[in-house]
Amino acid sequence: MKALSTHPLDDDILDRILTFLPDFKTLQAAILSSKSAHAVFAAHPHSIVKAVAYNLIGPALLSAIHLIRNKPPVSSFSDPYTFGQAPPEPTDVGVITPEDARKLSRNAVVVDTFHDIYSFRHKDRSTKSNRLTAVESFRFTRALYRIMLFADVFPGSHTPDLDGNIEPEDEEAQHAARREFFTVFPTPDLREIGTVSNFIEDLGTWLKRKAFNPDKPKSHPGQAQAVPPALFLEAYQKLDPQIIDDYFDSVRLWEANELLDAYIHGPLGAVLRDRGEILRPWGEPRCSKYVLDAVEGEDDLCQQCGVNVGIGAWTESNWETQNEVLLLFRPMDLKRVRLKGRLADNPHEKGVWEAHIKDVPLQELLRDLFEFKTPEYLSWSPQDKLCDMCLLSFIASHIHLWLLQRKRQAGEFIPEDCSFGYDCRKQFHNPGDLEHTKEFNHLCAPTKR
Repeated sequence: MKALSTHPLDDDILDRILTFLPDFKTLQAAILSSKSAHAVFAAHPHSIVKAVAYNLIGPALLSAIHLIRNKPPVSSFSDPYTFGQAPPEPTDVGVITPEDARKLSRNAVVVDTFHDIYSFRHKDRSTKSNRLTAVESFRFTRALYRIMLFADVFPGSHTPDLDGNIEPEDEEAQHAARREFFTVFPTPDLREIGTVSNFIEDLGTWLKRKAFNPDKPKSHPGQAQAVPPALFLEAYQKLDPQIIDDYFDSVRLWEANELLDAYIHGPLGAVLRDRGEILRPWGEPRCSKYVLDAVEGEDDLCQQCGVNVGIGAWTESNWETQNEVLLLFRPMDLKRVRLKGRLADNPHEKGVWEAHIKDVPLQELLRDLFEFKTPEYLSWSPQDKLCDMCLLSFIASHIHLWLLQRKRQAGEFIPEDCSFGYDCRKQFHNPGDLEHTKEFNHLCAPTKR
């Protein structure tokens, strides 16, 4: 049928093609570049837009619609006790306006980015591409949209100071409204929300540690959930927790505030307890249970000590990506790796060590260390799956050899070996022994005891 266009394809085929487009940007390009496509779209705009919205969001579309149609509370820091009330979750998408499409697209970027981060950190650390199944993705995205809605209804920046002059009835109203928000969801959905909120909380803890600054006040991990996800994502990607602190403005993050500290888990846990359920925010696996059906490598054992290490196993294929998650080896941590024997107490070598280790990527360091394997580690391979302790032991047993090579490569003078090597007691006994540490090389095995 070509009633609407002169395109060689029938109108119903063009209509079908438009409904398979992945996002609104592509749809706009199609209808602006083809009069035939524009004519077909003009005849069926609502059905085509609805189909594209589903392609963009997936089965969590109703939750995404729920978010964009909520009207945030009109409040201010001087009057923080007002809060919004989310409308009931829709049972039908309805008509999607151009403004709706813009909001859906903007939020989808945030959700998709969190989705990929979640997959990498909790599903499969061998790749940064999404590895969640369709069902797992639905659980995650639906829960995240609902968390975003909660943050929209109860903005963290407008949280009252419960230690201030708030009336008891106002405080109870705050708690009751938050509990009421979660009562409309079935218990399995609440568990999924709890799991995804754990994920966000852990990201907040990770961010604080990654960008550690002892001069900054330490906020409670639960407060990360009170930040709009788009803003939190910006802080995560820029490794700048100050973005989160700035959001709260006059809210005193360094003082306890139950509404912030238990932002999600407080009201969510109360609703579950009323239903005879228990939310275990600190249980394991806290970020995957109720969302993931399976985790890549969840049953992996350390190939040296046999401990169950699961997704946390270190192996050559994930040295770089694993460190992004576990932060076992930040520059400050590498400086504290226990050097062989008494080298850690050698002021001369300690300074040299810190200078050489400063800008070395972990994967480069580990690759080099496996070239220096001592006899007791001959059976170890870069492909072995190792736990944290075994990897640390391997590093500590070989790092002095790596440091000696780095000094040689830099053209540094290497003095005669001390016969007591890295076990030499003169490395730290008296200030006068500093000359001994400079006169002899201690990055060697002892030949005397």
